[in-house]
Amino acid sequence: MHELGRVKDAALDRYEKLILLKNELKKERFQLEQEHTREFGKEVLEIFHREIECARKVKAIEFCQMYVNRGQEPDGEALQQYVQQETSELMTHLDAMRRTYEKAKEAEEVSAADLKTIKTIYRAIAKQIHLDIHPELGEMEELRDLWNQVNHAYESNDLEQLRELDLLVSLTLAGITEQLVELNIPDVEEKIKKMEWEIRDLRSKEPYQYKNLFSRPELVEEKHRELRRQAEEYRQYSLQLEERLNQILPEGTFLFWNDDWQE
Repeated sequence: MHELGRVKDAALDRYEKLILLKNELKKERFQLEQEHTREFGKEVLEIFHREIECARKVKAIEFCQMYVNRGQEPDGEALQQYVQQETSELMTHLDAMRRTYEKAKEAEEVSAADLKTIKTIYRAIAKQIHLDIHPELGEMEELRDLWNQVNHAYESNDLEQLRELDLLVSLTLAGITEQLVELNIPDVEEKIKKMEWEIRDLRSKEPYQYKNLFSRPELVEEKHRELRRQAEEYRQYSLQLEERLNQILPEGTFLFWNDDWQE
């Protein structure tokens, strides 16, 4: 009986550590994504802008060629509407990318010391009220709400808010007079295997691989060069398409591309 209890405690302890590790990896991945966007966002946006530029001109050429094949002169207004309609989803995606870039640029840098404190406070709170570690607390609305706030503060690197929530959690738990049921997580070994797989999967995804990229300045510079090369290739392709389009556009027809790239 004693040995069984020790095995069970060890499994639960392992499960708790894996849950905390998974949450920390998810947060680190989010931070790496933001850092990647801040570092390369302008160039990625330019590439996508140039890609849309080329897509518009390809659509315009297709439209005009269709009329030419019929022996008709393309209608300028219909052409403009067709091109806008065919590339509207791309423009929507470009706007979303711009918003993500601006948000990443505005995000404040957090010191290593503050990040360490944030992690320490979060782990302490999680060990007390994480709903996967303590499923019995899920019935308490006040604690569920606090846990949601803790996660938001943790993801936002809001140290001041986390400190306040740490106190609130302690006060709330101290106010619970009823005896909580003993922790019992069914199939904990299966849950451990599933959690280990999820952690391996997180570490294999691209955002987490940025960690290696940012640890080597030469790789960062190499990626900048590659992105600039891609942007230039699209610019050259766009000029070729423009030349082809000018050959088949009716005289006096103008299309508005908004070709000027801006950050």
